[in-house]
Amino acid sequence: MYKVLRTSLLSLALIFVMAGTAFAQTKDQPDYCANLDEDLCALMVASNDAMAAVTSGTSDLSFEIEMTNIPDAPFSEIAFSYSQESAFILDESALALINETREMDLFERQRMFMTRGALGKFLSQLLSGTTSDVSLTLNFSDELAALLAQETELPIPGELNLSFMLIDGVFYVNVADLGALVPELAFFQGWVGLEILPLIETELEGAVLQGLSDEEMMAVAQSMASANFGVAGPFITMLNSFGAPVNIAEFFNTERLEDATIGNEGVAVIRTTVDYEALFASQFFADIMRQQLQQQAAQQGQQLSKADIDEIIQVSRVFGPVLLEDLNFSIVEGIGIESGYLYTTEATLDWDLSNTAALASTMGGGSSDLPEELPYIYMNSVTSNADFNDDIEIVAPAGAFVVPLEMLMTLIAQ
Repeated sequence: MYKVLRTSLLSLALIFVMAGTAFAQTKDQPDYCANLDEDLCALMVASNDAMAAVTSGTSDLSFEIEMTNIPDAPFSEIAFSYSQESAFILDESALALINETREMDLFERQRMFMTRGALGKFLSQLLSGTTSDVSLTLNFSDELAALLAQETELPIPGELNLSFMLIDGVFYVNVADLGALVPELAFFQGWVGLEILPLIETELEGAVLQGLSDEEMMAVAQSMASANFGVAGPFITMLNSFGAPVNIAEFFNTERLEDATIGNEGVAVIRTTVDYEALFASQFFADIMRQQLQQQAAQQGQQLSKADIDEIIQVSRVFGPVLLEDLNFSIVEGIGIESGYLYTTEATLDWDLSNTAALASTMGGGSSDLPEELPYIYMNSVTSNADFNDDIEIVAPAGAFVVPLEMLMTLIAQ
């Protein structure tokens, strides 16, 4: 029974990973109001529309993750944190392209990106109409830094600062920041610009994508189709855009907490959590899990009978909500009551597997099958948005050396 539970947990993890990477934004999704009252639905619709019209703004992001005692992982405990300050401007053509893409359903976007030449054209148009300024800091625990250094053969520092800008299709990087990562660049100072638009238009569609098989192109198309371009709206408004045959919003509970204030505006505080019982009881869950189990078995050169799969699904339905009782996942958002702007988003995943392990032990697995130190996963992400549609000035760094395309191609070829 413990092996069945372990297989179920792995399958559940695959389902959540797949769903998490598939969330993207579309402008018009009335189904997301399925579990919302009239007032909350109206707020979400207004926010989704308001964020779809944002052409400039600033954003601060912080992200941290801690993982300990993960089975078969090449580490015992790692920690990573990431912080980012950014500003962006979209011109009319970029905003029109984004909104046009949002209007498509997932499969329309996949078909578009499957067309040879479409991806390079799309990225070229998007980047040529986007101006951005990004500064970020990455912090690695000692064990994680050592692991990355071994894999990349680069001296990974405990802290890494990077600065980028995108202006008129030229990608600027502060080379001085790269000295900590590439010692050969330590004596360089200042900014270097790369003309990336011609590179995308020629090399991406030529040397890169033309060498891909149809299956690889499908993977690229699926990834691009599920990406979120532009400024994201509220979480619940994004859920149905990855083409599921059911309304994914039905598996989430969304509630309005006590209002707050940001600046001079009242802010509705919205919390969204997973309704595990509804998810596990659904046919959608059974179909996705069956698919994942079959794929997993095929990759391992094994074969699961229909009876085996049905047993795992049934066990997961009975014990799944209990197993995930300690998986505390929530998204808390702050939405301007008058403006509809999404001011803040905090996503938290806190998973202590102690109770899960105890349950598995009592069901016949025995304590000898369990690791002495139980796995623990914690993730937290906080985003604060501001300066919506303000006049933001982003100028190219003074004295930056712009590398011509011919020189860049020569360097790449070496």
